[in-house]
Amino acid sequence: MESIIIEKFPKHHKLIRPGHTCEHVYFVIKGILRGYWMQRRKEVTVCFIRENETATSVAGMFNQAPGKGYVDVVETAELGYIRLDTMWELSRRFPEFGQVVEYFVRRYNRQVLRRFRLTVMRPAKERFQSFLKNYPGLVHRVPLKYVASSLALTPETLSRIKAALPPHTSH
Repeated sequence: MESIIIEKFPKHHKLIRPGHTCEHVYFVIKGILRGYWMQRRKEVTVCFIRENETATSVAGMFNQAPGKGYVDVVETAELGYIRLDTMWELSRRFPEFGQVVEYFVRRYNRQVLRRFRLTVMRPAKERFQSFLKNYPGLVHRVPLKYVASSLALTPETLSRIKAALPPHTSH
């Protein structure tokens, strides 16, 4: 526990930036983070990280190299974080801790796969309905433009889809 720092971060704070090597893994106690990339000068949301989920740079975690994406705070967040080198050392020294790290790595991989399945070869309405099912309440906590970006839709298309759904559906 003495290796974990708990801190509050304001809305819009950038935790991870391209070209920098991320040295921490973050655990969301309260709040929402957003992972995104820049593509042709446009932000492309790749994930949302909510309470009880973790965030880091895969390039930093496994290669100690600079990453290419951003992670920023969407709503004021309380995060626990630990240095990656400390996490790996604790994993070597304490097998139980290593199992926790392995669990979060597997969970991250499942999230990436779920996002891929959500956005590839599915009609727009199904993508949004799946988002609502997999991320209950999130549509009310993050700007709609981020949700649209994560679903590979324009904000206008997402607004039309949302308006066409029965009122109770988007809760």
